[in-house]
Amino acid sequence: MNSGGDVRAGPLVIPPGTVLRLAKDDQRAGVWPIWIRIDRLGLREDRWQLVEGHQLADDGTPMGRVQVWAALDALRKGLA
Repeated sequence: MNSGGDVRAGPLVIPPGTVLRLAKDDQRAGVWPIWIRIDRLGLREDRWQLVEGHQLADDGTPMGRVQVWAALDALRKGLA
């Protein structure tokens, strides 16, 4: 038990419209890195967060809606 209060255990807040790049290893079933414009966060499971949004091409062109299980550490690092 961490009596100091682990900040990583708290709720993750990502404003809609935030754009993050997720490496292949930052996704539960990642095949390649992606850019994602986040619409909303879904379920949270252990060290993973379901992220819903739009995949973007490298130039920012929307490529369609996606749901990605993203590593919480990667999401926090992308927001820092």
